[in-house]
Amino acid sequence: MANMKDIAERTNLSIGTVSRILNHDDSLVVSKEVRLSVLRASLELGYRTPRQKRSDTQAIRIAIADWHVVPSSERHSFDYSKLVPPANVEGSFQFFRLEKGSVCSADVVLAVGFFPPEELEELLLTSTNLIFLDSRKNDFDFDRVTVDFEPAINEALDYLESCGCKKVAFLTGEENEKNILIGRRRMQSMRTLLQERGLYNEDLFFQDRLDSSKGSSLMKKALESQPDAIVLGCQILEKSALEEFGKHESNIRLVLYRDIELEPLPSAYPVIRMSTEQLWETLLFLASSRIRKQGTAVKIFCQAAFER
Repeated sequence: MANMKDIAERTNLSIGTVSRILNHDDSLVVSKEVRLSVLRASLELGYRTPRQKRSDTQAIRIAIADWHVVPSSERHSFDYSKLVPPANVEGSFQFFRLEKGSVCSADVVLAVGFFPPEELEELLLTSTNLIFLDSRKNDFDFDRVTVDFEPAINEALDYLESCGCKKVAFLTGEENEKNILIGRRRMQSMRTLLQERGLYNEDLFFQDRLDSSKGSSLMKKALESQPDAIVLGCQILEKSALEEFGKHESNIRLVLYRDIELEPLPSAYPVIRMSTEQLWETLLFLASSRIRKQGTAVKIFCQAAFER
């Protein structure tokens, strides 16, 4: 089993420097590149920290990097402290949000979305225990959980077609935040699936900023276009969009699209969703396993479902 001496030899640094870097000593003045070289070496050699060798009941600190999927204006509504670990996942957990460009001490980083190489390096400075959620990057060094929504979306579209719907409107949000496009992939995916069925109509695609207040105006525009069905493709827009939809009496079919739910939400409409319990149980199990033992990185697929 690797120790600090092995890492020191690999990086040509002293054992003291290696120790201070692995223990996140912010008073140590070294370059970012030096810190990364030590962290990378610890990964490659399979080094386990003293904490990973213990089997105590200390809470596992999970830093969540979600700036690729949740705009800063809406992060207050995503309170990860609401998460309650399922009873069959051992251990206790503490959650906090990791802001882009910041470095802190955490046991595990849960990275939501795709992260380019330079941001991956930032994450490693917080913890070498990375778990990626819904990332399509082929990086086999870290655990990954991928949510497959496409079968559920197709099932929803099958349902709408079986109801005789031919004019399907899609409402979504998109945000360009510090050159990070949030929401683009979902819109492109829905466009492709509708095109394959001959149901795509650009005039029935409605998008605005990823702002919870924009749902109402988007829904109003969609209703004015008189579609047969509406797919509300963004959970952030849901509350105000449903309030607007409820003001109108119509036979329009409505389908909701949800992904990250901090708690199970009831729905009076058909919904495309990932099982909240299944998703978080999987992520917390991986976090608990990763902090207590080293092993081969795993890739897990979770299936979304269409409920009506």
